[in-house]
Amino acid sequence: MFKLSLIVSFAVLASFSTAWAEESLPVVPGLYSVKSTTSSNLSPEPKSVTEEHCIPIDTFTPSMTLPDATCTATNVKKSGNKLRFDITCPGNVERPPMTGKAEVVTTKSTLNIKMEIVNTFEDKVYSVNSLSEGKRIGDCKK
Repeated sequence: MFKLSLIVSFAVLASFSTAWAEESLPVVPGLYSVKSTTSSNLSPEPKSVTEEHCIPIDTFTPSMTLPDATCTATNVKKSGNKLRFDITCPGNVERPPMTGKAEVVTTKSTLNIKMEIVNTFEDKVYSVNSLSEGKRIGDCKK
């Protein structure tokens, strides 16, 4: 389950798609130090990991947080430098169907993503909460 939450949290750092102006936030490209903290109803102790990621894009869209192309972001609401949206994934052989909510906030030097994901597997409900806090630390290394 921890691996699933990391996939969801870091999808934003690995996906680069075309942005829709009304559903996007500006991002300053560069090298970011990203601290991700994940908790779930399976593990009472939150788990944190800090990694560096190059973000070469200048626009964030909700689709960047989605685990794969079968998932959708709906009910997208933008307010200033914040996007809120719902996530729905039908599931596949690697993971069960999931639903969730996400909130993304950007500034000139930060990209923060908060997600709450819920799925049901073998009649058990699993919830994962993650917070990824990215701070720009310089230019991407070549």
